[in-house]
Amino acid sequence: MSGIQVSNCDIPQTIKCGSQCEGNETVVFYIIAILGSAVIAYLVILPLIRPHSTTPSDTASDIDVYKDQLSELDSDITRGVLTPEEAETSRVEISRRLLAAAKSDDAQSSVAPLQVNRRAAGGMFIALMAFAAGLYVYLGADGLPDQPLAVRTAEIELPAQDTLEAQFADTVDALAIEPAAREADLLSQLQDVLASRPDDIQGHRLLVTTLNNFRQYRDARSAQDRVMSLLGDTATGEDFSDHAETMIFAARGVVSAEANAALTEALARDATDRRARYYRAISFAQNQQPQRAIDIWASLLDEDEVDAPWKEPIRAQITRVAGQYGLPLPQQLLRGPSQADIEATEDMSAEDRAAMIEAMVEGLAERLATEGGEAAEWARLITALGVLGQTERADAIYTEARQTFAQSPPALEMIEDAARNAGLTQ
Repeated sequence: MSGIQVSNCDIPQTIKCGSQCEGNETVVFYIIAILGSAVIAYLVILPLIRPHSTTPSDTASDIDVYKDQLSELDSDITRGVLTPEEAETSRVEISRRLLAAAKSDDAQSSVAPLQVNRRAAGGMFIALMAFAAGLYVYLGADGLPDQPLAVRTAEIELPAQDTLEAQFADTVDALAIEPAAREADLLSQLQDVLASRPDDIQGHRLLVTTLNNFRQYRDARSAQDRVMSLLGDTATGEDFSDHAETMIFAARGVVSAEANAALTEALARDATDRRARYYRAISFAQNQQPQRAIDIWASLLDEDEVDAPWKEPIRAQITRVAGQYGLPLPQQLLRGPSQADIEATEDMSAEDRAAMIEAMVEGLAERLATEGGEAAEWARLITALGVLGQTERADAIYTEARQTFAQSPPALEMIEDAARNAGLTQ
């Protein structure tokens, strides 16, 4: 299969450093960590050891004012501004305020001895450094190499192929089809020929195809292993895709570490390989990276003809994964379903079909409600709601569409046709 070229999905590999390099980096890390912790601890305890300011307080200024007022009372009596009785009353009040200000100033001047502050500061410094060291011992990872976000999200832990096949052996074998007598005889003859001609690549390829047709997936995987062994360095991207697919079928649809490696080789040889990209997205979805899976599937939907039969399973996968993780649907699924889209889902399971159609309908309805659209899109939404049996909602959309396109007879005719198809009108 062909298609537009997209970026390779290869999993980045961490670059490793030698033991000497790692040792030097560890020493530098500890030096930086200790110095950084010491600076932070110092800033925390700095208020305890900082010398106190000798700048006069506001209370001290008030005391000076009251003293000046007391000294001026006699002058006020001489100038006749105050009577002796009034001056005495003022003297009592000013003296009371002076005493209160003096007490306040004494309270503000009371500080802990500097020696006590320094002891407290030293204890806090040791405690903070010990806490930082203990926290790193508990949570830290000495010598761990840098792991940028792109690397961490790309590195996924996958189970081994043998483990998966053992786990799903019963369910995979239950899918096998018992060949008819003649087909079983031909299969036996092919296996006998290959026993005497173990290097016959075409014969082994035929065996893989035959076993897959009978859904004997574990045997098919073994036969494909033999094909890849014979091909060696001449294996193409398609060969690696075949290899990955047989392993995935044998593991009940789960992508193993070996299958993922085969997909990597396939994409290294042909980055446009649709099958490899599809299964790589499956791998991401199975390992808690749903957005990467959706992005790959969405890029596949943009390729070639709109109604390609292989696109419906992709739309179903996008809908399922987006719904599972609460992610928004890509633009490709917000265009709304056509009648052909709905009919093309007949071979899907009822659950997947309903989920896909519902998601596409909701996407179209939301876009028309917020952005508007052409009459053909309104008609498509009405028809889809009618197919889904949501007649009341279809009728509400029909009424709104008639109001929206009241001045356009061609658009109204299209809307009326959709209403008839949905069973809203005769």
